[in-house]
Amino acid sequence: MFEIATNLNEAKMSTMNVAIANRSPRSLAAGRPLAVVTNWYNRFRQRVHLADLDAHMRRDIGLSEHDVAIEIAKPFWR
Repeated sequence: MFEIATNLNEAKMSTMNVAIANRSPRSLAAGRPLAVVTNWYNRFRQRVHLADLDAHMRRDIGLSEHDVAIEIAKPFWR
């Protein structure tokens, strides 16, 4: 019974992901302004933390200084 419920949930999530993927970013933004602003803030915050990592921590997660520079140079909306 649990396997069936899990498969049904996976099917529902898959259908939702396809529906969301088929929508344009502009239509997603128009329907959820708070979610968009929250996403922007989260990107900004993550990039600030990424910039604060020392060389040892960057190597641990597999990022070069160049990778970090590219990521933190992006504007918060991308």
